[in-house]
Amino acid sequence: ESFWEARLYLRGVMASGRSAAVASGQESVALGVGLQFELIPLVVCAQNYAWGKVGAASLVANVFAQNASAEIDASAPYAELWIGDHPKGEACTLSPEKVRLSELLAKCAWELPYLFKILSVQSALSIQAHPDKALAAKLHASDPKNYPDANHKPEMSVALSPFRAMCGFRALDLIAHDLHSCSELADLVGSDVCDSLIRAGSAPESEIPASSKKSALRELFSTLMLQSNEKVEVALSALQSRLSAKENGSLLPQEELFLSLYSQYPGDVGCFAAFLLNYVLLEPGQAFYMAANEPHAYLSGECVEIMARSDNVVRAGLTPKFKDVETLLNMLTYESGPVTRVEQEKMTPFVSRYVPPASEFQLTSVDLPAKSSAVLERAGGVGMLLTIRGSGSVSAAGSSMASNKRWQLGVGAILLIPPGLTLTISSSDSDLLVFVSGVNSSV
Repeated sequence: ESFWEARLYLRGVMASGRSAAVASGQESVALGVGLQFELIPLVVCAQNYAWGKVGAASLVANVFAQNASAEIDASAPYAELWIGDHPKGEACTLSPEKVRLSELLAKCAWELPYLFKILSVQSALSIQAHPDKALAAKLHASDPKNYPDANHKPEMSVALSPFRAMCGFRALDLIAHDLHSCSELADLVGSDVCDSLIRAGSAPESEIPASSKKSALRELFSTLMLQSNEKVEVALSALQSRLSAKENGSLLPQEELFLSLYSQYPGDVGCFAAFLLNYVLLEPGQAFYMAANEPHAYLSGECVEIMARSDNVVRAGLTPKFKDVETLLNMLTYESGPVTRVEQEKMTPFVSRYVPPASEFQLTSVDLPAKSSAVLERAGGVGMLLTIRGSGSVSAAGSSMASNKRWQLGVGAILLIPPGLTLTISSSDSDLLVFVSGVNSSV
């Protein structure tokens, strides 16, 4: 059955469920009856943030246009596709009544502890971190406008194209090396701060406690971020002039990154993050995880992203949006070293699982060549199936009430998966790439 002919089918399922519920005296749960054993097509939302890719160049735009039967605005940025029940961008069913996902979840007594997204990044996002649960509750209570919920937001990203990001602080010896070679940054923060960081970065692990290393890094980052705009602009301009005069091919990766950031946000102190944060390049299929209270900024490319159900962001640079520098400086862990990668766990030649150290979510990718299939044992809780590329079909089993109905899959087909169902996913004459989200039962 065509995904786009699902309206009439769902109307029938919901009507039969409503009739059964009325007959049993449980009309209040009528919406959920009959749907608890079926895959449920969803229509989702796109976010048009300024950093997104524009028009048809954006994967978000193309998936959204197919999913919502919408025209792509050639002049608009399409930054994020949201799949979930967050009130800022809630999905709804493909029924004639456009039932909100939160209503469906409530009637079925299901919980959805995560938010699933696609990101299409054209220019750098803000230097940011996401609060832990305790801080999120405090921020939401004191400033609900800028912190719209009380939840934490650990997140995992899986690259769909070459994807660039800054994630977490670099090892201290690497930062110390750049303080020697980047006089503009060293002069801006002062010799005492530089000397403290250089000592911490050069000392053997056995000679300096971890707390002292964190303290030196915190002093450096805080001193930098709290400098006056005038001093920052002078230092940035001098560094940009010096690096621009270097011969082609002689720039270090962090210097190239600095120039890229400066071209997007001239005068913004966040440009110096190129020398402080890990510069990460993911190839398609590679993934990383960001815990609460860790600094990061996505730079370019496209990815799927999954996170705890929250939209709390504490920003400090590379953005015209609301900044909360003091909060960010106080919340960071000041851990340093390589970014936390999430390795693919190959379940079959075509099925890979990504399991982060977070209880709310995990992801499975199904990347099928033409005319092949895979059986997917479901993760815990409510799942979502997102079709990125190609065409095929999916059916569900695992309950005596499941219909084993086959749904046609194409770009933009998004289905809610009730708990406990096993999926059979098949490709047609073309290859097929889908991602399936679920709750991480291993944590």
